[in-house]
Amino acid sequence: MDLGLEPPSETTEPHPRAGITEVYLLLLGYTAECFIKARLTRKLLRGLKGHKFDAEVLPQKLKSHKLRRLCEDAGIRLLPREDRVLGLLEEAVKWRGRYPVPGLAANLKATWLSETDLRVAKSFLQRLMPRPAEA
Repeated sequence: MDLGLEPPSETTEPHPRAGITEVYLLLLGYTAECFIKARLTRKLLRGLKGHKFDAEVLPQKLKSHKLRRLCEDAGIRLLPREDRVLGLLEEAVKWRGRYPVPGLAANLKATWLSETDLRVAKSFLQRLMPRPAEA
């Protein structure tokens, strides 16, 4: 049974993945969202006197799950191969990871994911991780 965690195959072509792939992408997506929002928060705070947000009102830019837009707002440039993967992560964060079985049968589709996609997602997250000097 394919759980979505098998070692890389000889092909890097996308193929449908079954099992826990949606949840795995959801967790990767949430991780990416947290790292991106941390950078965006740092950028937004630099423009505020006293480096503080109003505790009751967060900036609107932080209230989104649109990973591409968050990257743009945070000044994170995407590598060409990261755009497709970010789309997969964004879709998982928005709904497919939380609701893997949609309400309409027409919306039930497999996630087309290659081993290369997984490597790109992991390298993207590593690129976003704070370095000890930044912490």
